Amino acid sequence: MFPLANSMICMLVIGYYLSITRRLERLSFRYFYDAIPAALTNIAIGKKGLISSQEVQSYFQDRIPNVTDSDLLAGLQIAKVIGASDGQTRIFLGDDLGLPHFVQLALSIFGLHVWSVHLLFGSLFTVTTFLVIWSFRRECWVQFVLFAYQISFALVTPNLFVSGQLWTWTDPRAVSILAVSPAIFIVAFALHSKKQPLILAILLVQILVLVFIIHVRFASIWAVMGSLIATIILASVDRSTMARRFWPPVAKCVSIVCSVLLLSLLLASFATDSLKLSNSDRAPARHLFWHSVVTAESLGNIGKTRGQIFDDASTHELVRNFLIERGEYLGVQKVFGVDIPAGDYSQVDWRSYEDSARALFLQDIKEKPRELIRLLFVEKPVLWLQSISWFVGIPWGESVVLLEQQLEFPTSINFLRVVGTIVVVALFGFLLSCLVLKTCQGSMQASSAKGLVVLMSMFVAAVLPTIGLIPLVHVISDSVVLTFSLVISFVALLVVSQSV
Repeated sequence: MFPLANSMICMLVIGYYLSITRRLERLSFRYFYDAIPAALTNIAIGKKGLISSQEVQSYFQDRIPNVTDSDLLAGLQIAKVIGASDGQTRIFLGDDLGLPHFVQLALSIFGLHVWSVHLLFGSLFTVTTFLVIWSFRRECWVQFVLFAYQISFALVTPNLFVSGQLWTWTDPRAVSILAVSPAIFIVAFALHSKKQPLILAILLVQILVLVFIIHVRFASIWAVMGSLIATIILASVDRSTMARRFWPPVAKCVSIVCSVLLLSLLLASFATDSLKLSNSDRAPARHLFWHSVVTAESLGNIGKTRGQIFDDASTHELVRNFLIERGEYLGVQKVFGVDIPAGDYSQVDWRSYEDSARALFLQDIKEKPRELIRLLFVEKPVLWLQSISWFVGIPWGESVVLLEQQLEFPTSINFLRVVGTIVVVALFGFLLSCLVLKTCQGSMQASSAKGLVVLMSMFVAAVLPTIGLIPLVHVISDSVVLTFSLVISFVALLVVSQSV
């Protein structure tokens, strides 16, 4: 009954998501700046490089956000006519190098449609989840985890249609949710010795999907770390012959995690090397790690005291002024270009920019350690809680100002969402407990506790990087899903404990 219930939920959840996206036929605006132009250029000229012509990029940027299927066809024709060898060619400048490959795969499989990207997301979610459900259909804790996870996914989904800053699960900042099912599979495989050829083949599929998702969104690597944490905890608390049972599952999980990381690095290296097709020696991405770290300082007093606001341009100018104050005028020219006015970032050397942003942050550590400690351990956790409350329907605190002014999110209390969230969590938590009581004979509490440990491990792995960087609504959707999953599973565990 448990696997059947999870399968039905999976179909309903993805059917609901695809039906909404089919009616809207819209993608996050981030796709049309670089990812779709680069993908169409690859299709048009048959090259693997992450490059596109300025004309293709301008065509889509002029039509954001109302890009249609006919626009995709027109963009492809422009790419075919212009090619990628003229003087207007430039390298792909997106934040995630794998995003054009995600788009290219979607358009190649499902056709030249805006909805194809959503179809690829739905297909990957369905396939990876179904493979976990039926590969470990007799493991009650696996079904427990998937039930809570899928219900939470459905609970969060309606909140992703309210702003261009977070538009559906295909948004680059939300697509990492696809890494959850493969990560759960890794934990289950490590803990349960299934060496059948079919299971090993499914493991390979899950690893390849996980590597691809990390390539699309490098931040998805948190799911791999979560699977390792969960495996270590569950293996260590196994009371039956612990010394004999601890190392085999941990060793299996470590080997899988290392394989995923190695393949991800190789794929990233291949993507970076492909950029050499361009004549530019600039870094492939605009905003990498250190830019986000410095931008996050604007969320606390350390940024407010120097007039920094939560905005990319504000961080750019902060780095520029930092170099000027240090008298590094040659550094300013190297990073931002020669005789380029403030606000013009068309000639920025992003690799050198990242080095300068890192130097600024290291200076802040030396000169303002208390402010940074307060930012990390007080101000950011509070902002994360405020962002979680927005998903529930109760926006409050400092994050409301950021949501309203910078992110275009609605900031009024939504009582319908508040009541709906409470009802869904309570109802499905109780339903989950009923499934456990009916299905998991003899291991009801143990299965529930195992599931809770796995979800907690995933939650910690997802939340810590978020709080470390930018804990706002438009970047925490995956950790929100895991938060709701924890609450649902905790309700179920309470009911099960009272019933035994």
